[in-house]
Amino acid sequence: MRIAQKVFTAKAFKKYCPLTVSWAITRRCRQKCSYCGVVIPKDELPTEEIFIIIDKLSRFGTERISFTGGEPLLREDLGLIIDYAKSKNIASVVNTNGDLLSQSLDKLSNVERITMSFDGPDEVHKEIKRGNAHHLDAIKLCRSKGIPLVLTTVLSKLNLDYIDYVLDIAKEFNLKVLFQPAQLNLLGADKTNLLALEKGQLQNQIERLIKKKSEGNKHIYNSLSGLRHLYHWPDAAAIPCWAAKLHCRVDSDGYIYPCGHTTAAYKEKPIFYKELDDYNQLYHLVPSGCRHCWCASIVEYNLALSLKADSLWNIAYNENRFLH
Repeated sequence: MRIAQKVFTAKAFKKYCPLTVSWAITRRCRQKCSYCGVVIPKDELPTEEIFIIIDKLSRFGTERISFTGGEPLLREDLGLIIDYAKSKNIASVVNTNGDLLSQSLDKLSNVERITMSFDGPDEVHKEIKRGNAHHLDAIKLCRSKGIPLVLTTVLSKLNLDYIDYVLDIAKEFNLKVLFQPAQLNLLGADKTNLLALEKGQLQNQIERLIKKKSEGNKHIYNSLSGLRHLYHWPDAAAIPCWAAKLHCRVDSDGYIYPCGHTTAAYKEKPIFYKELDDYNQLYHLVPSGCRHCWCASIVEYNLALSLKADSLWNIAYNENRFLH
């Protein structure tokens, strides 16, 4: 319950800290997903410098780091990084496509949970160009080893008919699924995403999820408030933004942003980690030009940090569930 408690403290006393941090620890990836353009070569920090950033985040009050990429399991030192974060009382989440899980279990003994991309059956993943990753095998492996797992499903033109399949798999293995729309542009690149749903298609999918959630489907991770927000994508819909207040983004080269999804819209340059001695330095790097927040995990945190009851309960409940 620590994050939920710190949210109330931050709101009451306006004392901000990076409770949750998204960290693209590498840009490397073995797959070429059709809706992703993020795998652009970028410098990577050595282990020792990553430890220095973790020290700073610990001092600032960080509770959880989500290691993402690229594919974070490509970092040979990922286990050392997770272990070091734990020694600083910071929980680690690893976002992965599942391709390397069977070879990476030794890195994950101290992970809080795995978040794995899962958009449907194997034929859907092949169409998305996600290689030959066998996602059901990865799910079974996590369950057999007792590794907490959450699935992330990107709603696109390729899986319109497979939402029930995804939820059936989640039910079979007692998992949660976080749904989010494919961006209009490729993730991390200024190119049109041909897999993005038309507005009406997306609304139909979100309406179905809202109905299932309202009827008690416990495998949909999104809160009802979060789903209702995503229903309006891509039209602008007001949402309180807590970027740079209670969450931030670290890129693979050590630059720190308020948020990982609007880097082109910043008024100022990001801060290199060696220059960040006080978290208030980041607070002034507020994103601009954000017409809408589409990333489901950030939507949930923004709503929870704004004390939206069901989103706050969602995070508090699931945090407790994974930690125990």
